[in-house]
Amino acid sequence: MFGLARDGRVSSKGMPSPLQLAATAAEYGDVIVLESPPRIIQRLMIPLLARLARMRGLKPSYEEYLQGEGTAEPDPRALAELAPDGRLRPFD
Repeated sequence: MFGLARDGRVSSKGMPSPLQLAATAAEYGDVIVLESPPRIIQRLMIPLLARLARMRGLKPSYEEYLQGEGTAEPDPRALAELAPDGRLRPFD
């Protein structure tokens, strides 16, 4: 997702296209949870949209994005926003 964003392949809100999202969610559904649409609709629609995405050449991941461009020390202010479980605290 970060590679897609870096290459400008996301919307102004930072979201990939619905087809790209479906391709990714179909492959990584064991670790990706979408907030909407409701889960029953996701179970019906994601496989169909993922198939269409593959037909249009979209993939769940891209080789060019699998290698990092290095590492950086995390900003201490960002780390302070993490909950004890390592997830971001909810925004107020």
